[in-house]
Parts: sequence; C-alpha cells; structure tokens
Amino acid sequence: VWGALTAASYFSSLCSEKVLAFLRTIILEKVLHRDAAYFDEPKTSNASIVNDINQQSGALAAGLDGRMVTFVWCSTSFVACLVNSLLRQWQIGVYGLATSIVFLVILIILFRLMTNYMERETQDDHSADLALEMFAQTRTIQVMAVEKYFEKKYEHAQQNVHSIRNKIAIVKSVTNALNMSAIFVFGAVAFAAGARFVFNGDLTAQSLFIVGISIEFCGCVLSIVNPAFPDLVKANSAARILYSYFDLSDPVDPGTEKGKLSGEITVKNLHFSYPSRSDHEVMRDLNVSADAGDAIALVGPSGCGKSTLIALLERFYEQWEGQIMLDGVDHRRYSLSHLRRQIALVGQESFLRVQSLTTFNSAITQQLMRSVKRVRQPMLLLSLRHFPRDTTLHSVLWVDLYPVDKNSESPLRGL
Repeated sequence: VWGALTAASYFSSLCSEKVLAFLRTIILEKVLHRDAAYFDEPKTSNASIVNDINQQSGALAAGLDGRMVTFVWCSTSFVACLVNSLLRQWQIGVYGLATSIVFLVILIILFRLMTNYMERETQDDHSADLALEMFAQTRTIQVMAVEKYFEKKYEHAQQNVHSIRNKIAIVKSVTNALNMSAIFVFGAVAFAAGARFVFNGDLTAQSLFIVGISIEFCGCVLSIVNPAFPDLVKANSAARILYSYFDLSDPVDPGTEKGKLSGEITVKNLHFSYPSRSDHEVMRDLNVSADAGDAIALVGPSGCGKSTLIALLERFYEQWEGQIMLDGVDHRRYSLSHLRRQIALVGQESFLRVQSLTTFNSAITQQLMRSVKRVRQPMLLLSLRHFPRDTTLHSVLWVDLYPVDKNSESPLRGL
C-alpha cells in the first residue's frame, strides 16, 4: 500500500507539472496575439494576466497532483464501504446510505457556495495586480516620494475583499466541522440502528461490528479528504478562470501586402478614442504627412496623442475614422508581422527630477541635440530661434503641439 500510494503521488505530481506547463504555454500563445485594446481592460491587464498564469495555475495543481489522488481514493473507498454494508445487512446499510446522502448534499451546497465566493474574491481582489505594478515602478514611486499613498492604496485594495474573505472563512469552518464529525455521526447511526437487530437476535455482534465499521469508515474518508477540500475548491475556481483564455478566438490578419516600405507617411482626418475610454477622444481630425527621409518630432504634454499615433501606425489599435497611408497604401492592407518588422519602435522610460515631479532633467533643445547628428549647439540654438514653424530644420519636421517656449523643460514623457 505504501509503495502504491508513493507511486501514485509521484506520477500525479509529474503529470501535474507537465499539464500546467502546457497550460501556461497555450495561454501565453493565446494572449500574445491580442491587440493592445485587450490589455486595456482591468480584467485582462498585464498584471491580471501574469497573476492568473502564476497564481491560478498554482491553485489548479490541487486538481492534478496528490490531493486529487487522495480525493479519488477516498471517493472509491466511500462507495466500496457503503456497498459492503448494504450487501451484508441492507437494513442497516440503508441508514448509512441516508446519512451519506444528507452529508453529500450539504457538502455539494458548501462546495458550490465556496466556489462562488472564491470566484468573487478573484474578481474583486486587485491587490496582487497592484503590487505587481508597484514593484515594476518602484524607482518612480521612490523618486516621487509617494510610498505612503501606494501603501494606503494597497491596504484599501485588501479591505475591499475583507467581507467576502470572512464568508469564505465561515464556509471553510462549517465544512471542516462537518467532515471532522462525520466519523462520529456515521458510527453512531450505524451502531444505533444495528443494536435493535442484535437485541432481537436477527444479527450477531460480529456482523454488526463489520457493518458498523464499514459505515463508520465512510465518515472516516470524509475526514481524510477534509484538508484537501479547500484546495480542490480553489482548483475548480481556477480552472474556470484559466479556461476562459482557451475561449479566445485566434485573430485573423486581413492584411496581405508585403512590399518594402520607403518611409512615406500620410495621415488623413484621423479620429481615435481608446476602447476603454471611448468618451475621451484622443485624436480629432489629425492630418500629418512626411516624405521618405524626413524625421517627425511630435512634441506635447502627456496624453496629447504622441504615443497613440505610433500605436495606430503599428496597428496596436484600429482607428475609428480616417486613414494612415504608407507609400500610398492603407497600412491595414499590409501584413501585420511584415509591417512591424519594418517599423522600429524604441520606448524610453522617463527619468524624474527630485526637485520637480513633472519635468525631465533636460530641456527640449538638449533632447533635439541628441536626435540631430553633426549639428553644433550654437548652430542648433540659432536655427531654433529663427526658423518659421511651418518649415523644416536640417530635415527635421517640427510638429508644434507644445504650448510653451522651445527652451523650456518638457513635461513627463513630453517628447
């Protein structure tokens, strides 16, 4: 028996690891092909997906490893003992069957109740997502000296699920008490029902002992499976969450063009709002054009649409109205993978000054110096003071979206 249980636990754990690894891979493949709008929703944000892949897959392990082996063993033992009591003395076995039905109905109700509570906890608990985002931006939080703010925000996120966790604790307590007392209830019912048959001479004490122990063992296996019961409930809840990713349809790319891009860009009457904030229009009738070889500088405060235009160009989002033409061809006609291979996007994290929470360390002129090669600083400053806003400077097309002087310091992510 010891060897069989050891082998069962080992192979179930091995199977669990392989299944979970396969599961994570499939979810990753499904999610990586989503557009950017998918990640803007709170339920499918980057932090939520990472949390689901790690935390929920860990919870699902209970339904695959040794805990499930224990559940299967206890279930088969329960049925075998109940059948044995019915075959030996069906009158007493009926009492055991009735007690089993009552216990199982109560456990099913508690199981469903706890599953619903745990699903609500998963939906309402954003503390893990918040912690992940906080640690990803630890440097920025420390520079801005807002640690207390995020500490309170994290504490508030945990308080939001305090009531639902209390309900889960109550259901767990009732379930634990029911399972632990099962052996005494089943034993009392079996021997109390059999005592009358022994007294009347219809049953020997030895037969009552065998039948009574069989029924009592039904309660014993409930006590054995009790420690794994909450984990099995979590596994059931986690399976529902993870399988929702399997329902994601495979995206179809309508683009077929694969021509080489020369760099000519034309934006006509572009309108766009983020799907998660459809009431806020980020772009309204935007028109921009540049020939091959020109460089465009989009300058403006955070939220004015600089990164959004690049995101639309890369087809992370689909515009609501208007056109984006690349070499005279609508950019949606290009193959998505082919388009992104030819457009380089280099992101830059902002560096904040301790003295100011809204500025970079360098002025706009210093940032332009980095982007214009072989131009000395006096020449650049002189040109900036004299060139008209609608002309180019050393092949740099200045899109004047910024309301302040060019020598002023740019706001956070303002260039």
